[in-house]
Amino acid sequence: MLIYDTVSYLITSPHLLMRMLSVRQTMRYCQVKVSKK
Repeated sequence: MLIYDTVSYLITSPHLLMRMLSVRQTMRYCQVKVSKK
């Protein structure tokens, strides 16, 4: 049950969402830089 609570907290945590968004933006930025080369 403890693991389930932790997972549900992570899923509902806005900080995690922001982190995922920032990671996606960073990946996209890296792809653009690579494609420009």
